[in-house]
Amino acid sequence: MKPAKSIILNCLFAVLLFGSPVAVHGTEIRFKDFGAVGDGTADDAAALERAVAALADAPKPVTLSFEAGRTYRIASGAGYAIVLTKLERVSIEGAGAILLLGAERRGVSVQACRDVTLRGLRFDYDPLPFAEARVTGSAPASRTVTAHIDEGFELPPAGGPTRAGGEQAYFAMLWNPGPHALRSTHYWVADLTYAADGGRSVSVVADANFRDWPVIRPGTTRITVPVRGIAHRHGGGAVIELDGNRDVALEDVEVWSAPWFACVVRRNEGSVTLRRVQIRPRPGTSRITSSWRDGVHVKGNRARLLFEECVLEGMNDDAFNIATFLSRVTDVEGARIRVRQNFPLEYVPWRSGDTLAGIATNSGMRVENIRVLAVEETPGANPRHAPEVTLTLERAVPGLARGDSVWALEAANPDTTLRRCAIRMSCRFQSRVTLEQCDITALSWFYGERIEGPLPSGSVVRQCRLRLGRGNAEVAVSCNGRINGLPAPAAAPGTPALSDLLFEENEIDGRFELRHALRVDLVNNRFAPERGLLTLDMCREVSLKGNRLGDSPLPSDRIRIQDSSTRDSIRVQ
Repeated sequence: MKPAKSIILNCLFAVLLFGSPVAVHGTEIRFKDFGAVGDGTADDAAALERAVAALADAPKPVTLSFEAGRTYRIASGAGYAIVLTKLERVSIEGAGAILLLGAERRGVSVQACRDVTLRGLRFDYDPLPFAEARVTGSAPASRTVTAHIDEGFELPPAGGPTRAGGEQAYFAMLWNPGPHALRSTHYWVADLTYAADGGRSVSVVADANFRDWPVIRPGTTRITVPVRGIAHRHGGGAVIELDGNRDVALEDVEVWSAPWFACVVRRNEGSVTLRRVQIRPRPGTSRITSSWRDGVHVKGNRARLLFEECVLEGMNDDAFNIATFLSRVTDVEGARIRVRQNFPLEYVPWRSGDTLAGIATNSGMRVENIRVLAVEETPGANPRHAPEVTLTLERAVPGLARGDSVWALEAANPDTTLRRCAIRMSCRFQSRVTLEQCDITALSWFYGERIEGPLPSGSVVRQCRLRLGRGNAEVAVSCNGRINGLPAPAAAPGTPALSDLLFEENEIDGRFELRHALRVDLVNNRFAPERGLLTLDMCREVSLKGNRLGDSPLPSDRIRIQDSSTRDSIRVQ
């Protein structure tokens, strides 16, 4: 045991070198001690770089503290303002401070760390990656929308798509009133030009992919226009990136604008908690846009994921995209198979002891789960691409064939909960989730595809409000066991790839579609009288108990059964 005098001297040395001690027996790094101004005008990028370097070198546990009420402009340079790599017991205490990021900057990257907490920071951009406008005219023959850019937004640069710095997202977003919130439609942009009079009017030309001209109502429809060179479809990095960590928490964090994803949660272990994280248009402004792409993009985690009391609205893509990447079987030799991830980047590694699950390409049905005994990786010529992987299985899997889609159950976000979240944009639930007391005003989509999946079997949705919003004008909830790109599963024989779903005590305003699924329970749900409709197709072992239309039992004319196999197996109580 060290003498008390030695311990005191060591603590004093730490205070002199790194700052004052924090309340929980750690070291405090104060951003203001590194020359930060925090007036929203001076560029504090260099000061933050020095503070983060001191944070990495300080004795742990350690906290980097910002001053409340300050706005720190992080303009010069490129990449992440705060980079934490291979660190343990680190905290960021934002105290409500704002990081005002330049076009080439991102917020926080946490990689290969352990026990990290980010609390109380707010993120915004200057210049913004978007401009908002009111549609003044529409000319489908020339594939053009004219619009007047709102005051408070800079005129976006003229021109069309560019690949500078990666492929640019060149879509605008059209916004129209909906029954509960604004509804949006992607508008793919080929070019943008200014009005000849030099005013704030622009002409936005659509490319051949856009066909939804009837949704445009001049004088009512608003349009969010991308800022060329900033707003991205691919690349650039999320504002907040959590990749390959163990035990990470975000609390009371806000993202008010993002040129790509707002937050990425990828390949983490242990636990990842996002509590009171808000991705929304900046309060006190007239903005309707927040993130240019997804709000929270979740991929290939082994961690227990909890999203609690979060608010997500205004993004130009999904609020949540929760999935893993599927792999394609390239060869089968008995109990040894070779696979390659369908999406070549952001490799989700296999491990010995994993459980291989899969879907047969020729039938769309589930194949038998099997344990993986050994994993061998063979990198390709491009080190950024996912390797070819040889898996030694516990035994040969009957029916497993070249071309089938497989994944590791343990790396497919197996324990994910959304609790008391308010969500105003569509959600893609492609791996298992539990939703509790959430308010989702947008399409809730439970499905899978060839790239992202697998399928959200085992999902539970309880005491939620599920209403029409972004994603579909009629459907509030869609559960579909047909993998996009694979044949439609037959009714029998075989096991549908989507199974064991529970929807209990929810309020549903809009159509509820259930297709190609096994063992589904709908219990004590209340459908809105005006739009409530349940559609069932190619399902087996569906149980309906205590569901209501308003205050009355759900009548048979609001239950549409599309095939005889579903009709024969449904149980209504």
